[in-house]
Amino acid sequence: MEHQSKNVFAAPLAAAFLAFTGCAGPSQLGGDPGFRSVLLQDAGSGESLVARSSSGDGAGGFRLQPPSRKLDSQCQLGFRHPVLNRCEYLERAPAPEPTSGGVRCSEPASCRESLVAHARGLQGRDRYRVGGREFPRDCAGFTLAALAGAGLDLEALLPVDPEDPSGVSLLHRMASQRGMLHRSRVPQVGDLVFFDHTWDRNRNGRADDALTHVGIVERVDPDGTITFLHRVKRGELRYRMNLFHPALRREPKTGKVLNHYLRVGADHGSGRLTGQLFHDFATVFR
Repeated sequence: MEHQSKNVFAAPLAAAFLAFTGCAGPSQLGGDPGFRSVLLQDAGSGESLVARSSSGDGAGGFRLQPPSRKLDSQCQLGFRHPVLNRCEYLERAPAPEPTSGGVRCSEPASCRESLVAHARGLQGRDRYRVGGREFPRDCAGFTLAALAGAGLDLEALLPVDPEDPSGVSLLHRMASQRGMLHRSRVPQVGDLVFFDHTWDRNRNGRADDALTHVGIVERVDPDGTITFLHRVKRGELRYRMNLFHPALRREPKTGKVLNHYLRVGADHGSGRLTGQLFHDFATVFR
């Protein structure tokens, strides 16, 4: 697929001692000074993380009911795709064999910046509506809306799986099928970043659920600290992650935040940082 570059401006408590949250993200972080208000001034650098936090419905992660295979008056013999919210048919061609690289782009850096700009443009919106299609207001819907805004043909790229209603796993499967995945500690701007165990998706009281959260890399600092955009319960936020120091909350000398809490327990001793829950990256544009 040739992508033309363009200018843009643009869960519940799982156990007595842990509060797992999904794409809706941490709802309360106690006295953590990195999250002092809805404006989310980062105490480590004083940077404003978001213009404003949109109000969420508190529904948690991307927990859709599995699509029905029964006859649908609108879908006829198909099923309704849980992410695209459109009729799909099982006769669609099988997924392609894994290929090297991501979506071809004449100017990859410009395409990546376009993706990040569209993600920034979603902050504070009450609805994720792009090109006449509305996406769920969760981490997967946020990422999909940004991808659609950057010009990706999601209907062609996303796999069809009527048994799996998880938007995060659909995105990860797309990236796997198209050779986008990598585990470098220094990603590209515009890479997707996937996380495990951020909430108790199967509701078994344990942190054992893979691929439960996704975001978009916005920048990478010289020290390897990554800033990524994502949707959590309180809105669209910026978090940090440093894979050179995945278990370190702050840089001891400067106090700079290296990793934010992505899963929060009854106290921070039982929470987990972004670097500890990291799964892998996906470079979309090459």
